[in-house]
Amino acid sequence: MLYPGHTEAEGPLPHAGLNFEVDDIEAMQVDIERLGGQMIELREPGTGVPVRVATFRDSEGNGFELRQQPRTAAGA
Repeated sequence: MLYPGHTEAEGPLPHAGLNFEVDDIEAMQVDIERLGGQMIELREPGTGVPVRVATFRDSEGNGFELRQQPRTAAGA
């Protein structure tokens, strides 16, 4: 059991909450894809999510997220 109420019929969780804060998601994406990983989703800041969040899978299928503070007009 992964958490109360979880059953194996639901399938595995997408990742185990492994998150890293980075300065530039796209720069990290280049390295991750070069090493066999893949970006699954990129979410821009919005209601309830104040940062950019990219979900990835590594070459072995393990999921993780990269988080990036939104760029300001002066820092873009």
